[in-house]
Amino acid sequence: MDIFSAGCALTELFNEVHDAPFDLSELLAYCSSEDNDFKHLDNLEDPDIRELIRSMSERNPARRQSAEVYLAQERNRVFPEYFYSFLQPYMLIFSAAPILSPDEKISRLRKDMQNIIKILRTDIGEEKGSVESGDGDWKEREEDGGDSENSEADGLVIITALVTSCIRGLHHCTSKLHCLDMLLELAVHTSSETILDRILPYVIHLVRDPFPRVRVRAIHTVTNCLELVKSVPCSDANIFPEYVLPGLAAV
Repeated sequence: MDIFSAGCALTELFNEVHDAPFDLSELLAYCSSEDNDFKHLDNLEDPDIRELIRSMSERNPARRQSAEVYLAQERNRVFPEYFYSFLQPYMLIFSAAPILSPDEKISRLRKDMQNIIKILRTDIGEEKGSVESGDGDWKEREEDGGDSENSEADGLVIITALVTSCIRGLHHCTSKLHCLDMLLELAVHTSSETILDRILPYVIHLVRDPFPRVRVRAIHTVTNCLELVKSVPCSDANIFPEYVLPGLAAV
């Protein structure tokens, strides 16, 4: 059941739809039908993603694989190598006990950010993983293999989400300043869509921070991030008159 649910979640994510793949009546009809026709798969362009979700959404539970099997078989196909060699072990630092506070997480991320970007921004045909040294610092190592440029950007989106998830829980002025610096650094290496949808809203939030130094740094960060935007999607066409300018006017 968990695998089927994960397949439905992946379907919704890759189709970028707002509704779940099934409502109750559709789910009952799907379970009682004799074929395995999952209509939402037709809209998926990536054949590897399509086959993965098709397997995860099998009507017969016995034909679905375990999460471990899917992770192993999709390595370097659906899931890039750095998910295994770097990202998953690194993210454990922030989810395993003892749980770090938001300020502690930002401090650790600030310390590692240069290496993180180097690891995730590798050349095509060359892959860089990481190993943890005895003092807890992540160091680069190079291995054979390769990731596409898009996959590297996806990895930085995950790191961006980790940074922004800490913002509302920060207490120290220094942590907020470091957070803004990291968001700008990440913006340099990510897409215009990521800047507008995943970075800018959190920077605008800090424009209204109680600390004057944070407000000033946030305004500079907004300006620098917007300079990096090369194209504006139709969905964000009104971002300046409806969001950016009103957010700055409130300072």
